[in-house]
Amino acid sequence: MFDIVSVPSFLPLQTGIPRDDGLMIYAPEELAERNETYEVTAYLPGHWMIGGDSGGRGILVDPVGALWICGLGALFLEDREPLAPSLAQWVEQGCPIPSWEDAQEDED
Repeated sequence: MFDIVSVPSFLPLQTGIPRDDGLMIYAPEELAERNETYEVTAYLPGHWMIGGDSGGRGILVDPVGALWICGLGALFLEDREPLAPSLAQWVEQGCPIPSWEDAQEDED
């Protein structure tokens, strides 16, 4: 499993406080509880949820460190949407998340 501690620039972002755009990166002490509550390992083995968009979607890291966003009511591989090829790259880009409007347009 990918170790998020291997990306030192990520650690200061783990506040558990939502940003203006809704992104909340969970504080280290919240990670295990959030992953257990949403049964992430049962539905997406090897993935680790690191945050959410305050709108029902989780931010997940896969076993090789790629970033995904996925509705928390449908934690399935085929329902994930890519965010970035690596956690480090996502952090360097300012941790952008697609808006719900962007996601809806992609489905049409």
